[in-house]
Amino acid sequence: MINNRKHSSNKKISIGSAQFGLDYGVSNIKGKTCKQEVKKILNFAKHNNIVSIDTALSYGDSEKVLGSFGMSGFEVVTKIPSIENHRINIKDFINENFKRSLQRLGLSSIHGILLHDANDLLSKNGATIFKSLEFLKHEGLVKKIGISSYNPEVVEKIINTFEIDLVQGPVNILDRRFISSGLIDRLSKSNIEFHSRSSFLQGLLLMKNSSLSRYFFKWEKLFNSFENILKELGVTPLEACVSYSLSINNVDRVIFGVENLLQLKEILKANCKEIDLRTFDQIKTDDPMLINPSLWPH
Repeated sequence: MINNRKHSSNKKISIGSAQFGLDYGVSNIKGKTCKQEVKKILNFAKHNNIVSIDTALSYGDSEKVLGSFGMSGFEVVTKIPSIENHRINIKDFINENFKRSLQRLGLSSIHGILLHDANDLLSKNGATIFKSLEFLKHEGLVKKIGISSYNPEVVEKIINTFEIDLVQGPVNILDRRFISSGLIDRLSKSNIEFHSRSSFLQGLLLMKNSSLSRYFFKWEKLFNSFENILKELGVTPLEACVSYSLSINNVDRVIFGVENLLQLKEILKANCKEIDLRTFDQIKTDDPMLINPSLWPH
């Protein structure tokens, strides 16, 4: 499943924009990215064949910030907020939120629209929700419709029922569930685009062990093993995480959240490092309390 060859193209990279609208990430100490820095990131991306942008209505004013610089030439994927089961007019809710996104982004159409809560499709309103998304696609307002999910089992259920085009899910050195389940390969065979995220696990994998909060002490042995492997290979956490994420076959885009231009440049530089990625197999885990940030104490 893992391909150790260097990727010559930056097109597989997608810029995660949560930091453009929110104070986001466990390792983020500087807060929301200023507009001038966003402009530098987008200009650099354009000149380096990075065409994909990931955003969401729930990322504060991220869409508005992006739209202020012009999104023409970028493949934008955004997300519809969680849809409550008791909503009476689901179609209106989806249409209004989607059109709000288009307006904020300054675009007439986008590459993808995802449900931020994949479980919405498994609710009693699932069929209505899917038809509402299909309508946007048939109208030419969006190229691909799909879901964002932390859970491979939820994705399995959905692709067995609905003909979606795009799935977004977490993959990183610790979290291999989408790989080990064979789901990424299955999605590829079904012509369903897959975008991986959480390469840095909200920045946790880039932090020094001494900086971790008490909550993560129970996994001290695992983090020590990670640190020892990095020392043995002579690589940084960033180089390991970037190389790992970009080496996985059948992943169409890898979303990297960046706070500034320097971080984006470092990601591109990190991908040039040759690493024997099999060494990290010993630290993979399925423990949801570690690999699912929504379960961390806030």
